[in-house]
Amino acid sequence: MDRSTRWERLGAATGIAFVVLLLASLFVIPDKPPALDDPISEIRSFYVDNSSAFQASVYLTGLAGFFFIWFLGTLGAALARAEPERSTSLIVIPAGAVTLVLALVNAAIVDALATRVAAEADQAVIRALYDVQAFAITFTAFPIAALVGATSVVSYRTGVLPPLVTWLGLALVPAWLVSGFGVFVESGTFSPTGAVGFVVLLVWVAWILAVSASLLRRAGAPALPDRA
Repeated sequence: MDRSTRWERLGAATGIAFVVLLLASLFVIPDKPPALDDPISEIRSFYVDNSSAFQASVYLTGLAGFFFIWFLGTLGAALARAEPERSTSLIVIPAGAVTLVLALVNAAIVDALATRVAAEADQAVIRALYDVQAFAITFTAFPIAALVGATSVVSYRTGVLPPLVTWLGLALVPAWLVSGFGVFVESGTFSPTGAVGFVVLLVWVAWILAVSASLLRRAGAPALPDRA
């Protein structure tokens, strides 16, 4: 294996590291988040009682972001090699960048709430910050849909990813767009703290794992001919 292939494989493996750290950042929080319209006392207790867990979660989110950036570069390069004459692959990196910015805004607000604000601020401030962090993370549905859609379209035309991974990605696009309904729903299944967004997220991380594994397997292989 030459040096170029080793670096290509390392880049592909960053998707796996991203998924592990992202899941760790989610499951380190022991309690279910309150709905946006729950009493302020519940929101305050959620952050004050889990302050240390939130600080660990935010750090893990930052680490996940580091590997996500690297994975985006690897994925974008692989798609560009597979389809150099078309611009669809150029969507992946900016879509991923917008996703990461929104996620880090969410993490910064959560860190502020958990560290001091939830314990010391008045009700209006806590409510406002809780709503902003929830809507910020919900808005990631739209750039993620663009990222997954662009990747899946290139894969459909070139076969750079296995068919099952491609079709799962195509199915995830409308799923993420439906998840985006959370921007105007305060409670229930479709809300930012509801089940729909969480299930779609878990399917997406499974898709990221599959993409990462596929890129690992293809590392060093020649470019595929366009099937369109």
